[in-house]
Amino acid sequence: MINEHLPALIIGIPLLAAFATPLISKINDKLRNIFVIGVLGATLCLVVSLAFNVFDNGIFVYVMGAESPGLTLPSGYRMPIRIILEVDGMSILMAIITSIVSVLGAIYSWAFMHKETGKDKYYTLLLLLTAGMFGMEFTGDMFNFFVFLEITSIAACGLIGFRINRGESGEAAFKTMVLYTLGALFVLFAVGILYGQYDALNIATLASRIQYTMLDKIALGLLVAGLAMKAGAVPM
Repeated sequence: MINEHLPALIIGIPLLAAFATPLISKINDKLRNIFVIGVLGATLCLVVSLAFNVFDNGIFVYVMGAESPGLTLPSGYRMPIRIILEVDGMSILMAIITSIVSVLGAIYSWAFMHKETGKDKYYTLLLLLTAGMFGMEFTGDMFNFFVFLEITSIAACGLIGFRINRGESGEAAFKTMVLYTLGALFVLFAVGILYGQYDALNIATLASRIQYTMLDKIALGLLVAGLAMKAGAVPM
């Protein structure tokens, strides 16, 4: 039963844990650290389990809110209308990397951050960053890709400027936020153009309908430029 919901659990567990972390911090800091590492460790186990499923059975499709997690087309509809998560070999490989780095980052932070204040906020941002990356890797539609991209961006800006007692941290966070905002506008414009052209946001539907008109090429150019800004790629 749990195997049917693995993609949703991998995104949802760190997302819910992010909001539980400040509450656990009020009880005990050590308990909070154990909780964060335990959540990320459990998520890693789920990712590995999903990886075996994908490698054995191919692309894993999960439909949020459907009667059956694999029901992509409701009765009477010709294209998907619900939030769809699609996990293929590339996305699960990225998810494995994300989960391993997140677990190692949390373990390292236990010692590295012990003299810092506001560690509950730090771990909340770390969990949000992890959940956002999982969402980007698993989502099957452009709008939710944008939503998870912004969750990741906000968390990243918060982590960059976490040490507010250092001027360079605040400056770096502000510059990153400006760059991320421009990138977000580019991505949002691209999504809007594609939706206006094809009345669809599902990535598989767009892939089958796209005609590579001049407007499509502009949208793809904006999408690539926006993601390059977010990634800090040269020359962005």
